[in-house]
Amino acid sequence: MNGLLKCSGTSDTKNIGDYIQTVAQEQFWDKVDCYVEREEMNSIRSDEKINVIMNGWYMWQPQNFPPAECINPLFVSIHINPKAAYDFFSERTIAYLKEYEPIGARDKGTQKLLEQHGIKSYYSSCLTLTLGIKYTTNEKNNKIVFVDPYVFRKESPKLIVKSLIKASFHLLKHSFKAHRLANKISYNPTRISNYCKWLDRHLYMASFYDVYSKLFDDELLFNADYISHTVNNVGVTDDEKMQQARDLIKLYAGARLVVTSRIHAALPCLGVETPVIFIPSSGLDATRENAGRFDGIEDMFNVIRWNDGKLTIESSQIVAQMENGKIRSAIEVTNPDKYIIYRDKLTQQVTSFTNMAHD
Repeated sequence: MNGLLKCSGTSDTKNIGDYIQTVAQEQFWDKVDCYVEREEMNSIRSDEKINVIMNGWYMWQPQNFPPAECINPLFVSIHINPKAAYDFFSERTIAYLKEYEPIGARDKGTQKLLEQHGIKSYYSSCLTLTLGIKYTTNEKNNKIVFVDPYVFRKESPKLIVKSLIKASFHLLKHSFKAHRLANKISYNPTRISNYCKWLDRHLYMASFYDVYSKLFDDELLFNADYISHTVNNVGVTDDEKMQQARDLIKLYAGARLVVTSRIHAALPCLGVETPVIFIPSSGLDATRENAGRFDGIEDMFNVIRWNDGKLTIESSQIVAQMENGKIRSAIEVTNPDKYIIYRDKLTQQVTSFTNMAHD
């Protein structure tokens, strides 16, 4: 049997990036028999072995690892949440992972964690780099797409109040332009104002415009599309979320340029050969501790980085095309080619695993 590892989640919303990683697995199978819930993989039962590519984020419920004996795993492109590491690395888990070493780590922070616990590991990067197997297209449109560009973070009541005050000043300053941009989105971007979706959109877009208009000109910003990886999770089946993920990948494949703070928008863009600018949360005020989550990943992109509340361009090719200090719609971005060696190695490795499973 062949299974797809997924994480359906239990909250009202879901980061569809989890399912984009599942779609990356799906490409390699001629036939899929079942889903394997990541957070409950110890409880699955089957008389047959279930072959599973085990890429993804580990995990909300570390006590539910290792997996059931019926799972035949390939450990590539895994990320271990540092906050769960203490509970995750039990003696049983360490012994289990050592049976399958070396373990492919999605980032160098995870590689370091594994090696600290005596588990052989290597940096594999992310399986979404292989999405070009099925989703690359030559039919590019002229769309520039912003995917969840970070503006502020809120991890405590104090930070929520601070962000609300700051965003309110931005809304007063940019009311007309914030209104124009807010009309381009239908989702609730931050839930910084939980009681009013309209207000939440306007506060977010006012803060977005205050920061991003210093680097991007108005024509680009007002003609761009704006989408989110946060989707509704209530009453939505796994098959439906898989289709949402496939549709997003196709959207990225057809775009002329994607600007994002989402790892699983940026990495798939490399996979489908769409130019992408990555704006990581590292350096943004009040960010959560990333603890190596971006180590090895950021090197693959043209990066704009947060620095003291401002955005700083690190890519020389972007700087060279700016006019009057701003990025314009006509910009042509070429992705660095550092990802190719990891994409090709992952493709070969996973194909070998699935071929053996098919046999």
